[in-house]
Amino acid sequence: MQNKKKQKGVFAIEMAFVLLGMCAVLYFCFDLGYQQIRKSQLERVSYSLVSILKERTIIYKKNKNDKNYETVEQAQVDQLKKIGAVLLKVDESEVSVAVDFRINAQSKPRLSALSNGVACVPQVALTNKLDVNLEKSGDPAPIYQVTVCQKVPAWFESVIGSNASKISRILQAQSTFIGR
Repeated sequence: MQNKKKQKGVFAIEMAFVLLGMCAVLYFCFDLGYQQIRKSQLERVSYSLVSILKERTIIYKKNKNDKNYETVEQAQVDQLKKIGAVLLKVDESEVSVAVDFRINAQSKPRLSALSNGVACVPQVALTNKLDVNLEKSGDPAPIYQVTVCQKVPAWFESVIGSNASKISRILQAQSTFIGR
């Protein structure tokens, strides 16, 4: 008679461990899914921002021989960061943007619009990419690269306590485009 009572207790303990494990797996899947969604949003935003950068010839080009429109200024990078924050529907302090560009096969210094705690350095430097010449004129084409970074919560790490100081992680997406 006492064996059946003991077995009921053992079953309850085993069930508690199984449910705890299932909750941990579901929580991990939820965290991973959230990261993938944010990463895809960052990729779309970086592509949009590099397209804006490429198409600015319509706005900044004064005449046919004017090449000053190819250079990017810090004020334009700050504007790109604002646009990126609006597209992501987050506060501007959660997003950082880094812009690299090459003109005439020469790399220019990286321009960044950083936020507190969100460092944004591209994984693949623009200097490691190929030069492209324009078909008609043979001139080197300007190449633009936009890297967008965002801080997202690290829910799974904070729950399991593997790294108590890791309450967030930084996701990054970059897009490269040839200018006009």
